[in-house]
Amino acid sequence: MNGGWMNPWAMGPGMPPYGGAPAYGPFGAPTYVMPGGAIDDAEIASYVRDNIDLDPFIPTRDKNNIDVEVEGGVAKLSGTVNSRRSQFLAYADAFWSIGVTEVETNLQVAEQPSKPTQKSTK
Repeated sequence: MNGGWMNPWAMGPGMPPYGGAPAYGPFGAPTYVMPGGAIDDAEIASYVRDNIDLDPFIPTRDKNNIDVEVEGGVAKLSGTVNSRRSQFLAYADAFWSIGVTEVETNLQVAEQPSKPTQKSTK
């Protein structure tokens, strides 16, 4: 034994270190039951929003344009972002949020103005 210390991550896959118990929602997606009871949709939405807001790779202008709703553990993202990267990262942030069983994204990527091509002079 390690002097009585137990690695909280050694509890097995899906076991959070804060004492929640894993549960499995629709389609086998993990969701967590906290010691105080199941997580409600409003709390899940705040986790999703926090994960998106804390993502250093999504520009602030995109974060401000993403709307989050959660119904029955299903996170629904909507709004307009400026790049496919932000669209994917927001999806991933929602997917990995505690309590989310599924993600539906209606994020649109804004049309970027085309850059004028330079003509070469030879």
